[in-house]
Amino acid sequence: MCKITAYIVHHSQILIALWNGVETGNPGGTSDVVNFKLKGVPERLIPQQSILYPADIGPVHHIVTPRRGQPEPQNGALELVIKPDQQAKVKIDRILEQINEFNRVSKVNHSKIKEQIDISKKQLIPDEDASKLSSAGQTIRECYALADALALHYQKRRQSTLNSLFFLAGMAIIAFEFYAHLFREIFWLLIFYPAFLAIAYFLYRLVKNKKRDFQNKFLDYRALAEGMRVQLFWRIAGLKNEVADHYLYKQRNELRWIRKAVRNWNLLAGDDKQGDNNKYSTSGQRFHNYITMVLNYWVNDQYKFFNSRVGKNHLKIKKHKLIIETLFIAGVSIASFVVIIDIVNCLFNVELIKGITYNASHSQEDGFFRHLLIVCMGLLPAAAATLEGYDEKMAYSEQTKQYERMKDVFEGAKREFEKSLAEQNCSDASEIAFELGTEALSENGDWVLMYRERPLTAPIPKK
Repeated sequence: MCKITAYIVHHSQILIALWNGVETGNPGGTSDVVNFKLKGVPERLIPQQSILYPADIGPVHHIVTPRRGQPEPQNGALELVIKPDQQAKVKIDRILEQINEFNRVSKVNHSKIKEQIDISKKQLIPDEDASKLSSAGQTIRECYALADALALHYQKRRQSTLNSLFFLAGMAIIAFEFYAHLFREIFWLLIFYPAFLAIAYFLYRLVKNKKRDFQNKFLDYRALAEGMRVQLFWRIAGLKNEVADHYLYKQRNELRWIRKAVRNWNLLAGDDKQGDNNKYSTSGQRFHNYITMVLNYWVNDQYKFFNSRVGKNHLKIKKHKLIIETLFIAGVSIASFVVIIDIVNCLFNVELIKGITYNASHSQEDGFFRHLLIVCMGLLPAAAATLEGYDEKMAYSEQTKQYERMKDVFEGAKREFEKSLAEQNCSDASEIAFELGTEALSENGDWVLMYRERPLTAPIPKK
């Protein structure tokens, strides 16, 4: 009975209790359900949850209801009593707000992402093999595709916004340098400096609006999609574990809604019923085929993904490093060249190159080439620093290290899966799937945390 109580509490966002309010102390009774929801389910009933983590609590809407033994409850029949404290209520309201926002953007953007949803489903498991899944498995596949399509949609918007912010900030610096050193007589050129900065700041404030929070929407929906990916392949591998019990505990406060959403979708998908012809039995040729599906469409595909990204990121880092070094060396070289020319002129009163040597009598026009060099010696290192800042914001180096680790993890899993299939040992394959899933969930949680520490910001001086 206590397990049923724990299940009810564990799978509800808001508990509605029809109860007379009397603490009976009966195991599994209504008072137990209410207390579990308000104070947390005991660790013995949720073995996956660490005792070091705070209890997963929620609100209780208590409707005072008479019973045969107490026809007139103390607080009055049918009185509504809402029981979370204010701090808990704020957290719960935030979770429900984020779930509602996901539902809203899914509806608003459905026509834009409809084609991508179909692509995501086929990329996860092709239609031919997906038809062999249970109805619950097909539902989870559709949920994954929706979250994946939305994540890709907001990833593109995040990337375009970040590029625009750096471009506008760079153009503002160029406009200022050109006015200050080359075209001071063109007074209206200075207008571009505050104009570019103003546009960048407006864009920054626009995307920080909750309804346009591209950065966090991309990260959250990517995390949701990855959770559903693991949940689907766990089911195919014959595992009954819930992803929500193993996911995002380090990011508990900010991303708790994702765990709730994963649990909700898994619950609504239903069980792989006994009468379902596609039920994942844990023995026989059919289960062997399902384990093969896990190997092909999860282990192999993810290994290929991480292996490809490692190569691309290494190439990108190497290319950007070369550009940064070139820009910096060019800036320093130009500065050294101008300084040497000035020193020679100062010591020997010799103008080595006309238009470059400093001379207080030179007009703006006479010293144009010198001013051009000064602009370059300032802009080139600035461009190098901007590209370095862009790489830091994109976390290419840290991302590559994570990709390398996960490539090794999936490569090892691939080897173990092939060994288990060759030995017809599908039970071992299920255990490998569980271990691989927990690793993938942990890595994705770290990935989300890494990028949340690098929010979209306007690369301009702050007041």
